[in-house]
Amino acid sequence: VYNTLNSLSTDSGVTLSNGNTESDFDGSVGNAKGTLGFSSGKWYWEVKIAATTGSYPMIGIGSLDEEQMQKPTGGSYPGGFTNSYGGYGNGTIYANGSNTGSQSFTWGANDIIGIAVDLDSATKTIKWYKNGTQIATYNITTVAPFTSMDYNGAEAAVNLQYNFGNGFFGTTAITSAGSNGNGSLFEYDVPSGHYALNTKNLNTYG
Repeated sequence: VYNTLNSLSTDSGVTLSNGNTESDFDGSVGNAKGTLGFSSGKWYWEVKIAATTGSYPMIGIGSLDEEQMQKPTGGSYPGGFTNSYGGYGNGTIYANGSNTGSQSFTWGANDIIGIAVDLDSATKTIKWYKNGTQIATYNITTVAPFTSMDYNGAEAAVNLQYNFGNGFFGTTAITSAGSNGNGSLFEYDVPSGHYALNTKNLNTYG
């Protein structure tokens, strides 16, 4: 069973579809979180920014234990509260409630953003990839049961399509298969030692 987006912990301005792998923001402030949590292991997934009318969606992780994850509000974004980390498409990284500054990247419509989380190494990290190339990294200083998280700040409508390893963005199959995350299908090569976020891999590598 692969990670999907959690319909029970999603803002009212977000519509989930395609087996809860797609989040459609109507232009109001909102976020969507994943169903599977992890506190160890190395994990990877991809997010396609299928449509945006000018805003920069935030993409990252948040702790399942935090109230902002359990009871979403418009101000709950990845990196905006304790035990969360997020990249904003204008080049800014947020972590544990603070703006950490720019890492000189952008993302927008049709970009595929890869998220690689490493909780096993001595230096724990979250890394962001844009169309297969690493564009940012940040050290994770706290270990919690994290899950995927996205956010739209109401600048405009946004549509995000997740590939947690089943090989599809929405209803469209990936166009090229990178190295896999233990039998899963991703558009780009999975970073060494990382796996798709599903129950089989959690039982084996988490």
